[in-house]
Amino acid sequence: MENNRTADQFDMKIALDAAYAKIASLIEEKNEMQKRIAELEIYKEENESSNTEMALAYGKVCDERDKLKKEVSDLKTVLKLTIDKDDLKTRKIFGSSSEKMSNLINNSTASEILDEDENETSSCSEAQAKRNRDNIKRIQNSDASKPRKPKKSLDLSNLPKAIQFLLNIDELNAKYGEGNWRIAYWSESKSIEYPRNTAFVLRTMRPVISVGLEHEMIRIPNKNEFYPGSYVSPSLMAEIVYQKYFLFLPLYRIESEFRNKGFNLSRQTMCNWIMESVNTYLWMVYDYLITLLMNEQYHQCDETTWSVIMDGRPAGSKSFVWLHTTSELCECNPIIIFAYEMTRGTDHLRKFYEDFAGVIVCDAYCSYHVLQKEKEEIIIICGCMMHLRRRFAESLALMDIKNIPDEQLDELVEVKALKLIAEIYDADEALKNLSPEERTARRNTEVRPRVEAFYDYIESLDANDPSLSARCRDAISYSLNQKEYIVRFLEDGHIPLDNGFAERCIKPVALLRNASLFSFSIQGAESSMIIHSLMETAKANGADGYWYIRYLFEFLPSKLDQKDRSFLSATTPWSEEYKAYEAANRHKVESYRDYDDLAEKPKTPRKKDRVNIA
Repeated sequence: MENNRTADQFDMKIALDAAYAKIASLIEEKNEMQKRIAELEIYKEENESSNTEMALAYGKVCDERDKLKKEVSDLKTVLKLTIDKDDLKTRKIFGSSSEKMSNLINNSTASEILDEDENETSSCSEAQAKRNRDNIKRIQNSDASKPRKPKKSLDLSNLPKAIQFLLNIDELNAKYGEGNWRIAYWSESKSIEYPRNTAFVLRTMRPVISVGLEHEMIRIPNKNEFYPGSYVSPSLMAEIVYQKYFLFLPLYRIESEFRNKGFNLSRQTMCNWIMESVNTYLWMVYDYLITLLMNEQYHQCDETTWSVIMDGRPAGSKSFVWLHTTSELCECNPIIIFAYEMTRGTDHLRKFYEDFAGVIVCDAYCSYHVLQKEKEEIIIICGCMMHLRRRFAESLALMDIKNIPDEQLDELVEVKALKLIAEIYDADEALKNLSPEERTARRNTEVRPRVEAFYDYIESLDANDPSLSARCRDAISYSLNQKEYIVRFLEDGHIPLDNGFAERCIKPVALLRNASLFSFSIQGAESSMIIHSLMETAKANGADGYWYIRYLFEFLPSKLDQKDRSFLSATTPWSEEYKAYEAANRHKVESYRDYDDLAEKPKTPRKKDRVNIA
């Protein structure tokens, strides 16, 4: 029994040892598990931190992606606009400037300009080939049905005539025998002779007389001297102004021309003379023309850029030239006024039209509408159909229509709009020679239905339709926004359909800008615009630019001291005084020989030769 207890104790000890070993193993596993859990907790924290960082990084990547997508989209839009602008510029330089439907459809776009290396037999689409064949047939049929017009002869009625008879009797006697020939009739041929004027120096001798027994010396003044103490004369000054502002030659080229004629005249001297002549004489004529312009009720306006170097602003700052002219349909002498301004702000319009009441035809520039709001019911702004048409024309010009069949071409928004606008122009063009009252009545019956048909079509379109090009949507929006101003021409026969007359009037400023590039000072820019105003007003009234400017330089010096300015009525290019002057001088060929009769030096008359004025 004792042995059994010992065995049981031994077995229990073994079991306890095994239990203790198991417990120790479990404790060790627990510690390992706790250690592993601690590691996993650390890993979890690190993983959560990484996930947070990854989420933040992913968010940043997504933001960057969206930003890049927007940037790419914006760049594509800018690129498309740049390509369109370049295509329009190329078309403007190399293509037709007409906005007629036939020219827009049949002319090549910028991308179709012929490559000299391209094979001459390059293929075109069937639709384009058919359109070309139809155009050729149409032209051939129209040419065949119409009688050929005789060649238009050159109009020489405004030139003086000279005649010469060429007859060498000795030569004819030697060739045909003396007495064996006679003149049956004279065969006439004509040629235009253009002798170049030659500059010469005119020495004007004024007597210095001795008076009385005291022998007081008196210098007889030179009456009406143009520029005292200077070499410049009215004829030379008129030639400089004519070449610069009519022929648009920069001063350095005029300088070269004078050097070729035998005398050196620097461009700086010519520039000083121009500004001095404006400050002394021409400004008063300019102000008088503005006064006459303000008496007219219907005006047209436009503006363009100009460059002035020394205007106190950073380099590259733009200045502007404003144009104000009488309406194209006014029954008055046209007056064209240019005004220089440093900005394009409304302040110029406020100052220029301070006392004006009437109608202004212009483009959609906001300053005109601001002026109308400030002077409501005093100034009325009218829009320009040409600007509206130009937007549709540019949209069509940028489309690749060479592969579009005629049926689909006629369904384009641009084509439909341009056809409707063409009908408006055709109807209104037929009324230009009527009186304003008759034009108003005929517009209501013939033009108004076409304008209403155009706007019915435009209003049926969606300006936000994504299937339309950006330029087409812009043209639709412009048409709707400007409707109030564009249709006003229907109410008054004095108002033109568009502002094309003003755009044509301002073109010489662009030509001078391209030739001269800039003005050095504000005074120079203002002087240029004053001379431009006089020159373009003269041209618009059919006057010769050179003789008109010369007339002013010869007429005005004697009027400077007069307080009564009534003489200014004789300074307009339509005045009877100027017309008589131009008629007497326009075809006169001047030479230094014209002064031969005055070249003999006179002597003091003797007492017996003096006329007794008692």
